[in-house]
Amino acid sequence: MNRHRLPWATAFRIGLSIKKPLRFFFTVLLSTVAFVMTGLALIVAFYDEDRAKVQTYVQFTDGFYMYPTESSFQFEDINAMRSEISLPMGAIGSISRIIPNEIAEPDTLASYAHRVHVHLEPQASRLAFFPPEIIEAQGISLLAGEEIHTEGDIILPSCMAYVLLVSKMEEDIDSIIGEEVSFSFADEQVKLKVVGVYDNSVCSSNENSMGPCNSSEPYAGAVFVSENLFYQFSNSIDIISFAGDHNTVSGERLVKFLNANSGQMQADAFLGVEMYRNDIINLSRGLGIAGGILAVFSILLTFQFVLISIEGKRQMIGVLRALGGKGRDIIKIFLIESGFLGLITALCALILMAVLLPSLNAIFTVVFNAKIALLTYVPLPFILVFFISITAALLSALFPVMRESRRLPVEVIKFAVE
Repeated sequence: MNRHRLPWATAFRIGLSIKKPLRFFFTVLLSTVAFVMTGLALIVAFYDEDRAKVQTYVQFTDGFYMYPTESSFQFEDINAMRSEISLPMGAIGSISRIIPNEIAEPDTLASYAHRVHVHLEPQASRLAFFPPEIIEAQGISLLAGEEIHTEGDIILPSCMAYVLLVSKMEEDIDSIIGEEVSFSFADEQVKLKVVGVYDNSVCSSNENSMGPCNSSEPYAGAVFVSENLFYQFSNSIDIISFAGDHNTVSGERLVKFLNANSGQMQADAFLGVEMYRNDIINLSRGLGIAGGILAVFSILLTFQFVLISIEGKRQMIGVLRALGGKGRDIIKIFLIESGFLGLITALCALILMAVLLPSLNAIFTVVFNAKIALLTYVPLPFILVFFISITAALLSALFPVMRESRRLPVEVIKFAVE
């Protein structure tokens, strides 16, 4: 053997010969857990609200509403939002009243509501136009019929459809599909064709009722019309609705738009992010402390593993020193071994971090009771975990390896024999 330098190939072969694979496995496992926690703590430490909103949009948002902070939107706002946000869009507006003409007497309606336990609402005060993408995104289900296709089509909430059903002395809700019905739209008579009925069960309180719908759902109790009719009869635009596409670019565009119009409007998709701002900061600190403690724990695990590895390879070390191996050769061997352990740990931790982020976000939504992407894909924490893991493994091995390298050959041979 070259008395002055151990070949790198030989050093790698010796360093990567794991004498105690089971202990190596558990060291990697526990260190991986520690560095996954460290990485998650770093991700939360690098928490950025705008990035969290984008990830919340990507992960959780099928559809969302935009609310004005003041009274209502302007009609010209619709086209401006369409061009800037570029998502399927609808709107909900107010109207003085919408009522079908020639409806049954109140006593008849009340008797029907009591008999079949449904919510009846002969009059509505909200109009909406929702394209099919919005209807799907908001989870609005049609009990009968189909979406609006032409100018004169209308979709009724079930509470108003049942009113028409009783008035026509029919029993099957499908019987009113295709019927042309005369409505009073803010005292203007309009004849429209009923092409669909949507489930308005969100208005029901499990009791027969003839009162107005008090559901928190913005569209509940609204009458769906074409976009042109919406513009014609709405007094104002109270809410604008969008379908989400789970696309990062769309999320970034939306957040940028909201920031540019700060104080004028807000999106319900991000209310949780804004509401729990202080809780998120406190959680970041807690996870940071936990991550630091676990990182120290990982260093101690590697330190112990290297000590045990040195003991297991002491006979081999004795042979190397007897053949003229230097202390630096011993350092080279065990730094390769600890570096390999750190590399395996780092790769496992990075993979787990990437895989766990969506699941952990889902868990946090249960904890916060709000859809929040607390953990987002940020490059820097992943890079830091990779380098911290390898550096920690090398540093934790440095002390025992340096001590072993300083032993005289005769001492090493003596220990090997014993």
